[in-house]
Amino acid sequence: MRLYIQSLNRSGLSYDLVWLINRSLIENDPCGGQQEKIQINTMKGSENMSKKIAICATDSSPTSPVDERFGRCACFMIWDPDTNSYGALSNSGTETAHGAGTGATQALIQRNVGIVISQRVGPKAFAALEQAGIKMLSGVTGKTVESTLQSYQSGELQELLAPNN
Repeated sequence: MRLYIQSLNRSGLSYDLVWLINRSLIENDPCGGQQEKIQINTMKGSENMSKKIAICATDSSPTSPVDERFGRCACFMIWDPDTNSYGALSNSGTETAHGAGTGATQALIQRNVGIVISQRVGPKAFAALEQAGIKMLSGVTGKTVESTLQSYQSGELQELLAPNN
């Protein structure tokens, strides 16, 4: 019996496991040398994702105030703990009539974000973030991007368990 494990990649999301079990043709093999394919798609959990943190912001500076709206924030300040630095990502969702949150989610997935910090997340964006394995945190009213990151590092933020916008 041989076992092959192959990872799939769909729209930037990693899926595991595809097993192909090849039963060798053996004289007394009750399976008659048949091949059996078992496919199990499970999204890798947040433990396997990057711990990059996207913080919704009103501007592209760490001293900018936090924008409480996920899909309609001006930009995302993305903290990379591996390099201890911020990067700014402009949010194109501010101009769209519908789907701002799901579009923003896709952009964050492409940048390997594992955590989003925002005060308000709508139902479609919440579902997309949850499906992608991105953890959502809140508790950022009246803070700057820098102070929000400090609150995260101190464990002061609350996990969002349901949409709230």
